[in-house]
Amino acid sequence: MILFLMSRGFRRLRQKGSHVVMESEEGRVTVVPLHRGKMLGTGIMKAILKSAGIEEDDLRG
Repeated sequence: MILFLMSRGFRRLRQKGSHVVMESEEGRVTVVPLHRGKMLGTGIMKAILKSAGIEEDDLRG
């Protein structure tokens, strides 16, 4: 998810523990949990995309 957001113009703003705060060029901020070896749940992914202002279809294709 972090690499996907970076490809969409987000940059890593800061990290505290297992949460990475990312910011877009337009100033949108979203938090991505970073738990090594675990997949993000569907609900978390949808919430991240919504806060980032990205359509779900953009992730799929």
